[in-house]
Amino acid sequence: MEMKVSIISDIEGMKRLEILWNGFINEYSESPFLLSGFVEQFLQSDAKDLMPRYFVFLVDKNVVGAVPVGIGEGGFRYCRFLPGKDFQPELLFNPKYQAICLRMTLDIIFRRMQCQFADFFLAAAHQSLPVLYKVSKELGVHLAVSSDTGRAVVPVTCSWTQFEKKRRHLRREFERTERRLRESGQLEINWFGKEDDKTEVMNNILKVEEASWKKPYNSARGIKVDSSIRFIFDGCVRTSLMQSKFNWGVALLQLNRKPIAYSLFLEHNGHAYICKTSFDDRYRKHGPGIYVNYAVVRQLMNRNNIRIIDFMSDLPFSHKWASEIVPVNRISLYQGTAPILLRRVLSTYAAKTAMYMLGTVSSYTRELNAALYP
Repeated sequence: MEMKVSIISDIEGMKRLEILWNGFINEYSESPFLLSGFVEQFLQSDAKDLMPRYFVFLVDKNVVGAVPVGIGEGGFRYCRFLPGKDFQPELLFNPKYQAICLRMTLDIIFRRMQCQFADFFLAAAHQSLPVLYKVSKELGVHLAVSSDTGRAVVPVTCSWTQFEKKRRHLRREFERTERRLRESGQLEINWFGKEDDKTEVMNNILKVEEASWKKPYNSARGIKVDSSIRFIFDGCVRTSLMQSKFNWGVALLQLNRKPIAYSLFLEHNGHAYICKTSFDDRYRKHGPGIYVNYAVVRQLMNRNNIRIIDFMSDLPFSHKWASEIVPVNRISLYQGTAPILLRRVLSTYAAKTAMYMLGTVSSYTRELNAALYP
């Protein structure tokens, strides 16, 4: 058995392995953000903070491992997952080759690429963790583990009708919100998907964003429009053209034919992700954000193929529906004089938390919670 590794750094490299890559991701991951349509978005991004590098491990021309990372400089060279933690990056391996892939991964990161620090976020129960402990010790790589913010999820174990009976307060709140909105005019939710006019969908999303509660936040930072929205949307469009197991949708809440809230959701391998949501701040008191996401959760739970709904964060508003929190660990790996290097790394690293590409879900945590869950 000869294992080869290919390090992809451009779209052409991904195109050459696209079929093999997507087949492996579909088999071993629920995350749609690792499919080639999204990967190509990262590879063509003009972001300067991270250099995308996708490690692909092959045996007999079959993919047996995938590691999605970005390499950055900030007084030292470091490695971190790409995309950011909210988008469920993973160390993905065929279990048969897990140990050797991890050895090669650490060798590439610390010897070939000469990184001094690597930072990964993994579910606490991730199958790679025990092997990573062992391999890092064998290679003399220091490993530190700490708990991080988890992910709120809704396991779909019953019908929506049964779920709603267990949480009667949800139905009452939804009806109160609906009454408030209807008092202001004609109310409707329109559903869009991959068969619809993409320009129309994007324009409606941007109309909501332009009047969004995020506007003061973005203006203070010189951001005209949250660029990650188009980034994710374009990734959805690309991926849906190639992957039958992937689907996306947008719920658009309109009042008097004017868009006032939306929720963008994705589906892959039985998992649904509530990915982006916002509302017109002028209607804050009516609760349009909660209303549209209530409708999305209901819609997803009524589909036979959805096993779990992931809110991609652990914000209090999601607890209206979520009954479980998936614990997440932060895995820090480093070489050298550990205490000195770690202090140096963390002091710089703390000032660069915005380096995650598409990390806006984390960036907006305080603002989103205040807006959606007053």
